[in-house]
Amino acid sequence: MGTETDGLKRDVDDTRAHLARNVDLLADRVVPGRVARRKIDATHSRLSGIKERVMGTAGAAR
Repeated sequence: MGTETDGLKRDVDDTRAHLARNVDLLADRVVPGRVARRKIDATHSRLSGIKERVMGTAGAAR
């Protein structure tokens, strides 16, 4: 019976650690500054892609 209890406690501890990690990751994703940074980076990336398609790249000018 003791081994079964120890196994259950271990499972509970593992589950708790897994949930805590997921909650931390979710909390990190909704930090306003980080949300804004991701949006800015995505916009910059899209604009750079559009500029390269319209103007071409420096290597293509040769």
